Amino acid sequence: MRVAANHAGSRTWWTTVVDQTPRAATAAPEFRSDISGLRAVSVALVVLFHVRLRGAAGGFIGVDVFFVISGFLMTKIIMERLQAGTFSYWDFVRARAARIWPALGALIFGLLLVGAFLLPPSDLVQIAKQSVWALLFWSNQIFLAHAGYATQDADGNWFLHTWSLAVEWQFYLVYPWVLVLASRIGAGAPGGEARRIGALRVLCWLLPLLAVSFGYYLFESTAHPDGAFFLLTARAWEPLAGGIVYFAETRWFDGRARHRALVSYAGIAMIVGSALWFGYRHLDPVGLGWYSMLPVLGSMLVLWSSWSRSAVLGNAVMQAIGKWSYSIYLWHWPLVVLCAMDAVLDRRPLAGITFVVVGSVVLGWASYRFVESRPRSRMLWGMRTATAKPLLAFGIAGLAAGFAVATGGLAFRMPHAGAANLVESAEEAQFFPLTCSNYQKPASDVRPCKIERNSHRTVLVIGDSFAEHLYPWFKDHSVVAVDFLTVAGCPPVPHFDRVQPGFHCMDYARLAWAQALLPRYDTIVISGNWSMVGGVGPRYCHEDAAGGCKMVVGDERRDLVLAELRAALRTLLDAGKTVVVLDVAPIAYVSVPQRIERELYWFGTPRFKNSLASVIAENAWIDPLFASFKDVPGFHLVSLRPTLCHASNCDVYDAQMKRAIYIDDRHFDPVWMAAHGGVFTPFVQPERVP
Repeated sequence: MRVAANHAGSRTWWTTVVDQTPRAATAAPEFRSDISGLRAVSVALVVLFHVRLRGAAGGFIGVDVFFVISGFLMTKIIMERLQAGTFSYWDFVRARAARIWPALGALIFGLLLVGAFLLPPSDLVQIAKQSVWALLFWSNQIFLAHAGYATQDADGNWFLHTWSLAVEWQFYLVYPWVLVLASRIGAGAPGGEARRIGALRVLCWLLPLLAVSFGYYLFESTAHPDGAFFLLTARAWEPLAGGIVYFAETRWFDGRARHRALVSYAGIAMIVGSALWFGYRHLDPVGLGWYSMLPVLGSMLVLWSSWSRSAVLGNAVMQAIGKWSYSIYLWHWPLVVLCAMDAVLDRRPLAGITFVVVGSVVLGWASYRFVESRPRSRMLWGMRTATAKPLLAFGIAGLAAGFAVATGGLAFRMPHAGAANLVESAEEAQFFPLTCSNYQKPASDVRPCKIERNSHRTVLVIGDSFAEHLYPWFKDHSVVAVDFLTVAGCPPVPHFDRVQPGFHCMDYARLAWAQALLPRYDTIVISGNWSMVGGVGPRYCHEDAAGGCKMVVGDERRDLVLAELRAALRTLLDAGKTVVVLDVAPIAYVSVPQRIERELYWFGTPRFKNSLASVIAENAWIDPLFASFKDVPGFHLVSLRPTLCHASNCDVYDAQMKRAIYIDDRHFDPVWMAAHGGVFTPFVQPERVP
């Protein structure tokens, strides 16, 4: 499709930009140093966020900045060619492919090559499968379908970051049609009069689309936060905001360099300030809601000002980072994944941050130098570089990925028969029935998962997923009926709420402790990931006397958790209940099945173990609370640590069963759990334990 247009008519304030003399179709695009510098800000924020640099917890807004830049540039490219009568949809798509595909193809091929030599078959298959979705620019949908952004394993999702490329590419495919239709509808004139493309007419399309997308984003931020994060329909308002800036350029800045500088620095301050503030407030990138407007507005101000002499954006370092920003973005996340294999960013943060930051810049430069910016020439069958290079990249990467999948990740490389089943078994494992899941349900919809028995007793289990992964043992061994009233992601701490859309933890805790007091339950089993609500994890607020919910952090938060749990336990014991509390088992912080398979591949035997000292240290704040009840009648503290821990280490692999003990970094394998939960035997007999 090619669109032609003629120009006529007087210039008004709202057609200042689009009704200018068209450039020649072959003219080089205008270089904007402010845009290059803004790209540097964007990628720096994202990289520092992913390496968890102190103070950079709000760096996730770098993607929002990037979307605004992309929308501005795409609008500029399309509108100028529409004005010149030279716009071709296929030329536009081909140009975008030439920009995006080669570096992405090089990343995929490089990771597959590294995986073929250094990683076991399961990792290579995972890289290959994910790379296919990345090549098809559908990875945002795939990661959304697999439980969202925040729940993805850092040491196994090599292409998690390509969700933004998928959104961008989907936008590229649709957006030109929007501008073409907007420029045509209502543009005809009787009698063959010339027509022109007016900015107001196009804005009459873009502004409603922006409003609808933003409204949908706000709705999804509350109803389905992961959808708000991943979907083009919820993200489209950000590139559309960039497109609006193109039409908002004005002569107000003519001869007023001071005004340009002021607006540009105000925009930079909004971007950096919002990143710092979001980090300080511990805001989550998923379900950010209205707050997303801040970095978007800041980006719009920088683009609107078109200030090319910014000391912040225009210096040599920022220009270089901006030039390499796309390749830096592509390579930084796989380096984060490599660090996550050994929890380097947790255990040796300085080394991990240095490795990722320096490695990203070096690989980004190399990718830009040797892949992105190769000189124009004729390549295959006389095709120019702009056509042949993306096709080659797409084809080679796709064939390599297909070969890796077809051969089971070059399965012949794995010397240990059955070792490759570790990861496969973990992926297929289901420790709690999906039909029983209460995840992100309001308290009114929460229902117990029942293990029916012909008995006069019923035991109640409350907690989060750390209670749910006990289910296989109770199902196989309990003589009495058991009700699991659990909500994954919500440790049962009264008066604490998880500050994240979709969760109703305070309501759940109120329901769980009320149910525990019912006469039909004489024994209450309690298990939770206490460290999550204690400070290592999402944001929580505590209900105050006025009925509000106050954000609490640090020692104050832990002290309140201890006080609430102490009071709740005392209430159950005073009511004559038998209370069984499971202390926190060791957490590995790496995907155990993948780690074990890697070590079998590298060393021939599993080496990884948890440090018992670190387990004790991590739980030193809450273990004394449970220990303080040990002499109280009806209270029983049980532990799986003696089963898992010996001398100074805690096992993550059962050599006799030839199974990983965990299906991820913290939840028990259901087969292993069914065989090792004997600590609960006294409490599921026909007679109640006093």
